[in-house]
Amino acid sequence: MSFITPHVEFLKDLDNYLPLGSLTLPSEPSSSLGNSWEESYPKAVYSGKSALDHEARDLHKSVWALLCLGWLRTFSRKHPQDQDQIQVRIYILPSDVGGRYVERSDKDWELVKKLMKYLDPSRKGWEGTKDLKLHDGCKDDLSVRKIRPENNDSLFYIFNTLPSPKPSSVISCPYSSHAITSLLDETENIHGLRSDLYAYQRRSAAIMIMREAQPTRILDPRLEEVDCPTGGKYLYDRTAGAIFRYPRFYDEAKGGILAETMGLGKTLICLAAILATKGHWPQIPPQYSLERRQMRPRVGSLMEMAAAAANQEQIPWRSHFQRMSSRGDDFDSCRRVLEQSVLSYTVPPPEARRSRRPTTEQPGKVIGLSATTLIIVPLNLFSHWRNEIAAHVEEDALNVLFIDNNEIIMPSARELQLFDVIIMSRARLEEEMSLTSSLKNRCTCPETEHCHCSAHTNVPYSSPLASLHFLRIIVDEGHDFSTFGRKNNAIFALHKLHVERRWIVSGTPSSGLLGIEASTATLETLSGVSDRDSLLVKEILESRRSRGSDPRLEPSVRKSALLQERKDLEKLGSIVVDFLNLQPWSNSKGGTDVASWKQYVIPNEDGQRKPQSLRKVLESLVVRHRIEDVEKDIKLPPLHNRTVYLEPKWHDKLCLNLFIMNLAVNAVTSERVDQDYMFHPKNRTSLNQLITNLRYSGFYWTAFTKGEVFKSVEVSRKYLESKSNSGQKEEEYGNLQKGDFSFLQRAIHMGETVLACPSWTAFSTAHELGLYIDDFPEDAREAWSLTKYTQGAPLIIGAPQMSKAQNFIDTHLYASDPASGLDVLGKSTMNKLWQ
Repeated sequence: MSFITPHVEFLKDLDNYLPLGSLTLPSEPSSSLGNSWEESYPKAVYSGKSALDHEARDLHKSVWALLCLGWLRTFSRKHPQDQDQIQVRIYILPSDVGGRYVERSDKDWELVKKLMKYLDPSRKGWEGTKDLKLHDGCKDDLSVRKIRPENNDSLFYIFNTLPSPKPSSVISCPYSSHAITSLLDETENIHGLRSDLYAYQRRSAAIMIMREAQPTRILDPRLEEVDCPTGGKYLYDRTAGAIFRYPRFYDEAKGGILAETMGLGKTLICLAAILATKGHWPQIPPQYSLERRQMRPRVGSLMEMAAAAANQEQIPWRSHFQRMSSRGDDFDSCRRVLEQSVLSYTVPPPEARRSRRPTTEQPGKVIGLSATTLIIVPLNLFSHWRNEIAAHVEEDALNVLFIDNNEIIMPSARELQLFDVIIMSRARLEEEMSLTSSLKNRCTCPETEHCHCSAHTNVPYSSPLASLHFLRIIVDEGHDFSTFGRKNNAIFALHKLHVERRWIVSGTPSSGLLGIEASTATLETLSGVSDRDSLLVKEILESRRSRGSDPRLEPSVRKSALLQERKDLEKLGSIVVDFLNLQPWSNSKGGTDVASWKQYVIPNEDGQRKPQSLRKVLESLVVRHRIEDVEKDIKLPPLHNRTVYLEPKWHDKLCLNLFIMNLAVNAVTSERVDQDYMFHPKNRTSLNQLITNLRYSGFYWTAFTKGEVFKSVEVSRKYLESKSNSGQKEEEYGNLQKGDFSFLQRAIHMGETVLACPSWTAFSTAHELGLYIDDFPEDAREAWSLTKYTQGAPLIIGAPQMSKAQNFIDTHLYASDPASGLDVLGKSTMNKLWQ
């Protein structure tokens, strides 16, 4: 009686293997193979030391190694088309089958990658009916067919060929489904929104809610479907070499990137999504959802039990009560009871270290659910959001809290739950969540005279934001949150927040993620030709489709394009991993399914891209309409461009020369050595910041202070004095170059010119964009001037002050003298500025 182990029985069953493809190999003279299939693999036959023989050796070594590991089964016979050739069928054990019998390792999957280069996956090749005389247009001795390499589409091309949103209201959550339906129905108005939405804006807002409420399960972006030669499909990880029989799925992110083109109303789209989901609650995270409900100390009233049930079912009752209040109905008592029974969950404390000493059990942190949308904006866009809400949202439709500086006291967590929207500057968010925050805890004591709470002690600041689980966070101009090669303070702050739905809002998420319309808008329009011509768009797309790997381009151009794309993709990876927490890319390094963003998405050094994974990721994240689909909804006027060259004025030249002065002083006085030198590798961050500021100064820059310029001048003088006393020339010093001393003298002259310029001093001190104004009311000129006013000269004034003066005139246009009182306003405005 023979005993067959389960291991042997499993390996004998060919159904456990996948038909992978076939090979056509030269036959050795002593081969005993016939026309019927035999489970074997032929010996290698080489004709010399050609490159083809090297490939053949590589192939055979890989096959034999995989056969020894038990991963492959091979069947051979004389080829029906040519008796001097051998046809080999390859079967492989997929990675997700038979793990208990055959051990698999990432290193061994590299052998599969080598094998896949030469397999013929076609049905004709498998059946032996393929014409051997044709091999991609030529014939060779090995007669193996390499798999067609994947396309090499650039980030720019993929971004601009993503499909426009196509939302569906067929989702399981009835409240979100109703919100989407109301958005897609152009005859229905969004409650609280006074502006009409274009069809594309409705679709964008609807798909935002759809992705939030019911993320689609998508195929692992690392895998691609490949046809089996016998029919059916398998999944192949081209980067790792792994093969799978069964698909693996991940949920899309509850959020993404709203990347509509600049000017198409991204802020309005966000407001529409917020209003449509007003009062919706976030879900308790699954790991905390089994927490036992707290028992009441007494039997609750019918109202209390109804309120608890409503919150347990996460009914968006706030929007219902608001509609009823607008009709004159009063349900304040019901609302108060509902607010008191809002759900929460407890995050257990971290496990204590083992110790022989007795330790007290630390309580967990209670996190309350909040239907609030948190909006993080750059300080320069704060007024934009305030104005957009005032323009598009009906009064009292949204309860909004604005926090733009550190002077505003953050309300308690319970008070924050009452707001529909909290708009906060990025700087304040970073300060809120900083471990070394200078903010003070809020005093909650009823009697301040006998207060002993943390607000008046040295207890570190604890932000109320960290005690809430917000429905949604929207980061405007979110591309600034992504960084190249490192995490910034904003990312660390966001990690401390509990948020269900996350959105980045940016028309330009990175330099490579630009719409094609941005490229055509920079082109000068010929007479009678629209820059939106479809042929022009196609031409631009194709010209940048493989930029960075196109052999027709100059090597320097390819290298520059590839370097920029690698940086863009690293920044995009920061958004995907650190902000959106998208799997599999955010899987922890200690897990079993770690996916490296760099390995699977970022192009290789040789320019070979991995667009298969990248396209899948962008399709699951980006909400953006193609410009041709927008123009189906609205007729955009033709855009005509003309290139205008601006001649730099006195202050423009002064500003740029200040940067040159700083670099010159640093290079010469440091003698281009050690860490004092700006171009030393350890000063890369400071140098990048200086170059970034130099780019900004192409428009305007006032951040250099008078003290900094004075210090640079003094350092240069002392350095020249020390060197002149020695009597040596520049070239006699190690790293100095001929002309360095005269270069430094010119830098000193530039610094002295800047320090002697009263207008530059005023702009720098006030940190304002300066304007020259003609025909300003004569009696008020001196009161508004940033510098000592000279009779008959144009007025020098800051842009915000000019705006304030213009508003004053606008509000007094119908007075007998609109400028009456303008001088008084100017004196008070300038006093506040200088204070």
